[in-house]
Amino acid sequence: MRIIEVIASVGIVLVLASARTRAAPTSASEPSAATAASNASSAAPTIKPIKKRFLLSHSSRVYQRPDAGSTVVAHVKAKSRVAVIGITGDWLQIKLSSDKVGFIRTRAAE
Repeated sequence: MRIIEVIASVGIVLVLASARTRAAPTSASEPSAATAASNASSAAPTIKPIKKRFLLSHSSRVYQRPDAGSTVVAHVKAKSRVAVIGITGDWLQIKLSSDKVGFIRTRAAE
């Protein structure tokens, strides 16, 4: 249940940040919203740092980036514990015992 609370908190922060960005006036020298959106899709995702350990309820692939199309760097099994070091969207950034860092979907920890 705690993972859902963390995700909800991050979601609220993102909504508030998004509302602030939309409310800010733009000047002629600032890029348009369409340009900003296109740049955001190519930019690295914002990862909120956290430091928690979770017991996984599902086995999961560990991806290099928070994208199911990225390279799989490892696998984690259900009922194993992982160190969660960040969260972005519906992805958890984890650090494995081998010191590899990667991303799993939040549903693996539900």
